Amino acid sequence: MIKELTKKKIVIIGIVSFVIMIIAWIGIYFLRGTKRSDTVYLDKGWTLKINDRTVYDVNIDSYYFSGLKRLDVIEVSRQIEEDLGDRIMARLRVHYSSVEVFVNGEKIYSFGTEEVKRNVFLGSGYCYVELPRDIQGKTLTVRYIANEKNATTDIGRIGFSTPADARRIFANANATSVYLNAFIMVFGLALIVLSLMVRLYDQDSFSLFLIGVFSLLIGNWSNCQGKIYEIFSEDLTRLSVFEYVSLYSAPIPLGIFIWRRFKRVGGWRESVIKLSTLTLAIVDLLACLLHFTNLMRFPDTLTVFQLICGLCLLGVLVASTFKIKYDNISDIVVALAFFEVMISGVLDLIRLNIQRILLPYNDTVTEVSFLPLGVLLFVTNIISSYLFSLYEKILDNAEKDALTKLAYQDPLTGLYNRTKAKERFEEIDSQDSPVALVNFDVNGLKYVNDHFGHEEGDVLLKTVASVIEENFGSIGTNYRMGGDEFLCVVDPSGLFAIGRAANKLDADLKEASRNNKYIFSVSYGVAYKRKGEARCIQDVYAEADENMYAMKALSPYSREAMEDN
Repeated sequence: MIKELTKKKIVIIGIVSFVIMIIAWIGIYFLRGTKRSDTVYLDKGWTLKINDRTVYDVNIDSYYFSGLKRLDVIEVSRQIEEDLGDRIMARLRVHYSSVEVFVNGEKIYSFGTEEVKRNVFLGSGYCYVELPRDIQGKTLTVRYIANEKNATTDIGRIGFSTPADARRIFANANATSVYLNAFIMVFGLALIVLSLMVRLYDQDSFSLFLIGVFSLLIGNWSNCQGKIYEIFSEDLTRLSVFEYVSLYSAPIPLGIFIWRRFKRVGGWRESVIKLSTLTLAIVDLLACLLHFTNLMRFPDTLTVFQLICGLCLLGVLVASTFKIKYDNISDIVVALAFFEVMISGVLDLIRLNIQRILLPYNDTVTEVSFLPLGVLLFVTNIISSYLFSLYEKILDNAEKDALTKLAYQDPLTGLYNRTKAKERFEEIDSQDSPVALVNFDVNGLKYVNDHFGHEEGDVLLKTVASVIEENFGSIGTNYRMGGDEFLCVVDPSGLFAIGRAANKLDADLKEASRNNKYIFSVSYGVAYKRKGEARCIQDVYAEADENMYAMKALSPYSREAMEDN
């Protein structure tokens, strides 16, 4: 159907998707940058202390340090000479550390101090600290105590805004990301609900369920990673755990989806997909177990997870696309979708390491994730693939129905044919249920063909078949056995209605013969097989045939009688 869709064209589509992702990311990045005017940043003139080392006149927006150990103390202080007006709500960025805030040596805020003492995991995010209104001319000191090795590499900008607007400003600055992530999550929930609703009608709906779970996890992770949930909750530890669990779990439904989708490939490809998916599940379980037993926390396992996840997904990508059927459009769309989410994942790994390696002084680049964009493209393509798959399934079923119709249906009358009758005979012989056979033979077909032409003979056959179906279709199944012979296999529930159906048949044929140039008439014979009777259905058929010929011999509308007249 789409053999013209070559590998070259598939690569082109993948590149176009990649370019769209980059453009969308740039758009979101600059949209964020246009909404920061309500916040004042005091970046210069800080005194920085790391344990016993002191650095003066530091620009905290560009100062970078490394090699932190747990319980290392980082302290920044500055006299607030500027008139902040009502902007007395300070926003501090915290990475796996406790934070204490002092004004002229007096503590006004504390976060995570007891957790550091107990060596309990602390999350990352933003702390909002309301300062005294007379902060001008006083010294502001912020002290961090690292709770993890390499907990942070910089202090980050400290922003000042009005208490009423602090979270609104942050929400506005991240509005595009909020809408994108919300759409992905709502879309994921909708897919989960839809998959459960159509489960009874489409066994492949589990694929929709997996994609829904994957979208939900990625949307949730992106909201946590972008600190969006902090608009509603200040529990940084719980939100960070939520973030890591979502990130570590997201590849699992994706791997299962690919496994189910391409399990027919067999051989080493199926083994690679199975092993990769199982590995991701084990890594996720092990990372959670290590974290919740406090043996190794999520930040310590992140690098290993990124490496293993990248290798596993790369293996799945190779295994699922190495021998793809290029005449199957749904498989091609799935391969493209998986390629897009892989690219977005790689770009996100690069993004997450930009601050640490290339831009240690600039954290704004790392605040906008590629992954939700890749997931959005991925989900869109997967839905397209599912629709294509349904379309192909409908076409396939229609083709099968058409072939079945050709194999089992008489083209002239629309009734089942002799082949179908033979299959029904085999079913009857394998069961022990009462049944009756009614054999019909159309009277005068040769006479009509000879005197009025074969087209009129076809009219005769179709008319008789229609009347037989009308009267016997409710009590059994009708077949055209060939030529002018018909058969009805009467169901057990219809055995007592045969006489009434036969009388109605005769009356309807007589009515159809009014004002017609020839007579519609049939001869028929009935034979029964009772429950527990040993004889085969072919013997019953022969008996019904014999009874039909006995009636035909007495009929005034038989071929011989009509020819004599």
